[in-house]
Amino acid sequence: MSFKKKIIIGINIIGVICLGYYALPYLMHDTTIGNSEAMLPMREYEASGFVLTLGLLPLVIANLLAFSLIKCQNKWVRFLWLLPSLVCFLIVAHFWITAISDALQKL
Repeated sequence: MSFKKKIIIGINIIGVICLGYYALPYLMHDTTIGNSEAMLPMREYEASGFVLTLGLLPLVIANLLAFSLIKCQNKWVRFLWLLPSLVCFLIVAHFWITAISDALQKL
C-alpha cells in the first residue's frame, strides 16, 4: 500500500472519529450550555450541528478521494467510503431544517 493511500485512510479515520464525537451530542439532543459566559452561548446540540456543518465539505472531499483512489474487489464495498458523508449530510440537513422551522415559528 502506498504512502498516499495510507494518508487518505488516516484522514478518513480522523473524519469518522470527529463525526462520531460531534454527532453524539446532536443525536442525544444535549441541551446543556457548555460556556454560559460566552458572548453567544449555545446549547451543545446546536454547537455540534454547527461544527458538523463546517466539517461536511472536508469530509466529503476526503471520502471522495478514498472512493476514487482506493480500489476494492467488490464495487459495492467502495461505496462504504461515502457512508460517513451521507450520515453527516443527513444530520446537517436535519439541523438546518429544524433551525429554520423554529425561527419561522417565532415570527
